[in-house]
Amino acid sequence: MLRTPIPGGDVLQELEQALDRLREEADQRGMHKLLEDLLQILSLHEKRFDPAQRQLDVEDSMLRRKILKLLEAEYGITPISGESKSVDPSLHHVVEVSRDPEGRSKVIPISSGYRRGAQVLRPAKVKVIQGSD
Repeated sequence: MLRTPIPGGDVLQELEQALDRLREEADQRGMHKLLEDLLQILSLHEKRFDPAQRQLDVEDSMLRRKILKLLEAEYGITPISGESKSVDPSLHHVVEVSRDPEGRSKVIPISSGYRRGAQVLRPAKVKVIQGSD
């Protein structure tokens, strides 16, 4: 069976392709919002643990690991550690700077950041202590 071309068929096909692109962009924006919300929850959760112990209780730790594993496996999102010898402005956001004239310079993590591939979704928050070195 031979099909006869529909007048304006190219235009219709272009419109369908444009609509598909718009749907995909809307899905990506929605997914981006969802991921941002999840990262916000993880950041709030991270603030709950006792800095003196530097660890979460067992249940919280298991939940956090499961969420991070899911984000990495399904969405390619990985944490950015604040633990570093120096500040990388593309990965770290300095929230506090203090001096310790008798000590060494160091970077102290405040909260994790997150990236998706090369794209930084949220930089890690750090405190910088400037020492005498």
